[in-house]
Amino acid sequence: MNTANDLTAFAVTIAGTKYRGIANNATPPEFVISVPSNLDLNQNAILSFAHNGFGLYDKAWENGVLDVAVANGSTFNFSTENPKSYWVEDVNGTNDAAEGTRKRYVVRIIKSLPVRGAAPQFAMGKKIVSAGKSVDRVSPFGKVKVLTNSHLVIGKISANGSPVDTAYVVAAFVGDELRGKQKVKRVEGQTYITMVVNTVTPDETITFKLWKEGSEVVTFINTLQTIPGGTTGTTNNPYAFNTNAVAGDDVVEPVFINELRTNYPNPFNPTTTIEFSLKENQNVSLEVFNIKGQKVKTLAKGQMEKGRHTIIWNGTNDHGQAVGSGIYFYKMDTKGYNKVRKALLLK
Repeated sequence: MNTANDLTAFAVTIAGTKYRGIANNATPPEFVISVPSNLDLNQNAILSFAHNGFGLYDKAWENGVLDVAVANGSTFNFSTENPKSYWVEDVNGTNDAAEGTRKRYVVRIIKSLPVRGAAPQFAMGKKIVSAGKSVDRVSPFGKVKVLTNSHLVIGKISANGSPVDTAYVVAAFVGDELRGKQKVKRVEGQTYITMVVNTVTPDETITFKLWKEGSEVVTFINTLQTIPGGTTGTTNNPYAFNTNAVAGDDVVEPVFINELRTNYPNPFNPTTTIEFSLKENQNVSLEVFNIKGQKVKTLAKGQMEKGRHTIIWNGTNDHGQAVGSGIYFYKMDTKGYNKVRKALLLK
C-alpha cells in the first residue's frame, strides 16, 4: 500500500527522447533508467515525475530551512551526480516540518540500451555486418518483441564462480516470444547482464537462454515471474545466473584471465586470503615484500594449472617466523602479467 510520501514514477528526457525509470525494492528505493550506451549525459535532462506527497526535494530535511520543491519540467545534469537522491515530503513543506517526514529515493541512470538511430557494427571473421536483421540471421534468438512496459533484470553470470566469455548473449523468453536480449559484460573481473524484459502482464514465466557463436543454446533452470515496472537484482546484489544449473548436458566453459585480486580481510591478523587466476597452464610466482622492498615470503612459484587459485598467508616469513605489524606488498609475476597489491598486518 502506498504511503503519503511515495515517489510513483520518474522519467528523464535527454536530447528529445524520454526514458522512464523502473522502480525496484532496494533500500532506499531506486528508479533505474536505462539509456543508450552512446548517450552523452553531460547535458541537461528534463525531469518528469509523480508522487503522492506534498513535494519532491533534492535534499533531506534540515531544521529551520525552507527549501523549494523540485518542479516537473526542471532540469538536472546527471554527469555531475549519478546516482542522484531525491526526497518526497509528506506534510506541508514548511520550515516547521518534523524530521523524518521526507522519504529518500535514488535515481540511477545506466547505459545498457542499444544505440538508437545507428546500426552498430560487429566483426564476424573478416566480414563486417550491421546489427538488426543480419545479426538475427546468425543468432538463434531473432528479434525482441517490444511492449509498453518492462521488467529490469540485473544479473551476474558465472560458471563455478568464475566469469564466462563476453561473447555470450543472454535471451529472455516468455513462452516462444523473445522479450529481451543482452550481451554479457565484464566488470571488475566478473560478468553481468542488465536486461530489459518486455512485459505488460504480471506473473508470466521468464525462461533464460545463453548462446555464443559456434556453441549450442543453453537453457537455464533459473526462471523468474514477470513484474511489469519492477526490478529483479541490484548493482550491489545482482540476480545469480549460475551455469552449474543449466538443463541437460550443456556445459559453459569458464573464461579465466591472469589476475591478482585484493586480499581479504585487509587489514588482517594473523591470516589473510589471496586469490589469483591464470588464463592457461603457466609458470607463476607470488611473493610478499616488506616496505623496504625485501622479500619476506614466497607463496607460490612454478607451473600451475589454468583457473582460480587461493592461498592463505599466515603472516610468517620463509623461515616460519612471525613478521611484525606494518604494510606489506604481494606481487604476482606470470607470462604477460605482473601486479602488486598492498596488505596491512595489524597486531
